[in-house]
Amino acid sequence: MTREQRLNQWEADEAAWVREVEYLTISRRLDGLYAARSAGDRSVYLAQRIDRTERLLQAMLGFPEQLAA
Repeated sequence: MTREQRLNQWEADEAAWVREVEYLTISRRLDGLYAARSAGDRSVYLAQRIDRTERLLQAMLGFPEQLAA
């Protein structure tokens, strides 16, 4: 394996790791928002935050049209 191939592989591995960390971060944030809703918070602001976070998560999972909604 050449140096360039190793660098490309390292960059691909790092990009995959970053995507995984972003996914976990957004999932945890969404879990917290769901917990707030189940605890009784029915505010419009919370509903908007849940909607935006769900759309962001869906875009990360391969449905980018969700960000346009």
